[in-house]
Amino acid sequence: ADVTVTISSEPTTQPADMDFNGTWKVYSEENLEEFLKVIGAPEVVVKMRKDVKPVMVIKQTGRDFICTMKTPFCSRVNSFTIGKESEICSLDGRKLKYSCSGTVHCQGRNWEADL
Repeated sequence: ADVTVTISSEPTTQPADMDFNGTWKVYSEENLEEFLKVIGAPEVVVKMRKDVKPVMVIKQTGRDFICTMKTPFCSRVNSFTIGKESEICSLDGRKLKYSCSGTVHCQGRNWEADL
């Protein structure tokens, strides 16, 4: 299942720089519930994620990223490199294989990433 995440930075990051360093708030997610069900997330996680919009803290060095997702219930740190398969940890602690193509669209202050 595809998941689209739209995020906005605080402060605004210049789109031309493609610098994702900073703190980001998730404003909307499409198909997230279906995606979580497909990967086998527990129902409690699916319900929590419908109501909670996480804050993401991103540290970027070139194509390498360290992402910390913070919710009122927990924090999760994952790292990956664009174009390479990585292993990430889900909110419920399961290990998942992940590959990011790096497709990002920007419109004003909002960014949309196809994951």
